[in-house]
Amino acid sequence: MSSNNMVLEIEKAIERLPVEKVKEISIWLDEYQTMLASSEAIFMVYEEEERNGSAGSAR
Repeated sequence: MSSNNMVLEIEKAIERLPVEKVKEISIWLDEYQTMLASSEAIFMVYEEEERNGSAGSAR
């Protein structure tokens, strides 16, 4: 299934949901995006430490 088809399927499914379920999905999606952003930020810190040669060094 292509990404475009998958998005259309998801959109159709969401349109059939009761409003309360759509709100729950919206909250979950916000939390998921926050988690992804946090993970990316942590990864970038590790990546910067590796570039600077400070990863795994004693404090």
